Amino acid sequence: MRLTASSVRTDPDGARRVVETILRGLDQERFAWLPAEREPSAEERKVAIVATAALIASQRARTSRVTDAPRRQEALVQSRLSEEDFIEEQAKPIPNVFAAPDVGRFTGECIVGASRKADIVVRLWDGRVMPIECKVSNSEVNSIKRLTNDAAVKARIWIDDLGRNNVVPVAVLSGVFGLKHLREAQDRGLTLFWAHSVDELLSFVRATREQR
Repeated sequence: MRLTASSVRTDPDGARRVVETILRGLDQERFAWLPAEREPSAEERKVAIVATAALIASQRARTSRVTDAPRRQEALVQSRLSEEDFIEEQAKPIPNVFAAPDVGRFTGECIVGASRKADIVVRLWDGRVMPIECKVSNSEVNSIKRLTNDAAVKARIWIDDLGRNNVVPVAVLSGVFGLKHLREAQDRGLTLFWAHSVDELLSFVRATREQR
């Protein structure tokens, strides 16, 4: 059942089952008075509040790291591009290669192709468009979401929308990624670089200038 005010009023038995399920999942050491069906002592209440606050703070810190890490990667890549004489332009949709930034320029987050956003878009010295995704994963399972189901899917779409010879989809990675998922992403046309060795990405970018 959906737990809403109206469902509680119309189905009290269902609401009671939901409450019982929640109670069974509670930490009985932290909330020792609940199984005993009594009021907590002042000390028990204090311990439960402190422990719960610590858990919430820990979860928020983990969430913050996951959110901030890709942004730090984006800032790193943009900074290094500027050092390579690339100039940042105002971000705008890029439905085709003609709408991409001029050669030697890049933008921040924008839509590339029909509908998929890239974190950074670079117009390489040889004229190709390089959409970059910055991905951070804290586990092999998480890498499926970040890489296989997101960046690799975008790569395939960008290649279809802009043309294989016109686009170089790239992902800058940090953290834990399954080897299988890395290979699958490459098979879909995604070029991979690691954030801790971003110089390799810059070497690739530099080489496109020499090939003009």
